[in-house]
Amino acid sequence: MAVKTALEALDAQMRGEDVSDAVEIFRSFAEAVTGGPRTLDFGGKVIANKRTNEENFLRAAAVELWENFPEERDALAKDAKKIIGIRSEASLRKLVENFRQRHDYEVSKSRSPLSAHMARVRDLIKNHGYRHLKDFT
Repeated sequence: MAVKTALEALDAQMRGEDVSDAVEIFRSFAEAVTGGPRTLDFGGKVIANKRTNEENFLRAAAVELWENFPEERDALAKDAKKIIGIRSEASLRKLVENFRQRHDYEVSKSRSPLSAHMARVRDLIKNHGYRHLKDFT
């Protein structure tokens, strides 16, 4: 259903129609599969304290920005506080360390929920010039 909803939303967007409802439905389907919190309940087990896919994407972006642009870490920490609720630069550093310990480049073996997003994040940084966390929102 998530794929069907996404394809219908893409068609509607190409026709110039508003797709905001479809995006919310898609997110809820995706969260139903992964166990994250959702606005609409389509079944599936809800795992307590699990972050949404979007939050994990932004956290993956923060990790990659931290590693790629060390000279911009102060600004990244400020953005991370506003956008994803990371309290301090030390907390952001800990997020990066935890990711490094749990990440496996073979995503199916990785123990980090951020790993699935890393390829897309790296592409956006390398090929599309994303250099700040707000670029990913």
